[in-house]
Amino acid sequence: MKKFVISAVCVLLWAVFLAPALFSKNAAPPQESDNILVEFIRANCMGRPYSSENRLGPESFDCSGLIGYACSSVGIEMSSGGTDSQLEYGKPIELSEIMPGDLIFFDYENDGVTDHAAVYSGNGNIIHATSSGVRETPLDSPTGVYENQTFRDAATAARRVVADPCA
Repeated sequence: MKKFVISAVCVLLWAVFLAPALFSKNAAPPQESDNILVEFIRANCMGRPYSSENRLGPESFDCSGLIGYACSSVGIEMSSGGTDSQLEYGKPIELSEIMPGDLIFFDYENDGVTDHAAVYSGNGNIIHATSSGVRETPLDSPTGVYENQTFRDAATAARRVVADPCA
């Protein structure tokens, strides 16, 4: 049943965002941020405070709580557990292949333990729950964990949880 819902969402996304561009020479191509997961977070979660105690939303989040809440809200199967459990969902992809809506996982200490997770929002940015709340941040900005370490440096894995409408 969940696969049917995900398939239906993909068809709907294709019909709304890609079909007009393919069949009309005057239509603008889809924007990089045209993604159901990214748009849901932007509309419903931005600016919400960080909390490790009330982490699952909708009033406050930690990084994995934000991902779990947003995915389940748009019909994507996802764990509400920690980042390690979320690494089991979706399809593994190379970091060089990320698209809006893909999940990125970070290992700040390079010790094999996932420390943080975010949603790639396009144009070199991620949306994530930080100590300052749910924010959009450039991948090239400092993590604040180690001097000169950027989120791009700490990224170790990516998962595609929203089907690529072009695949």
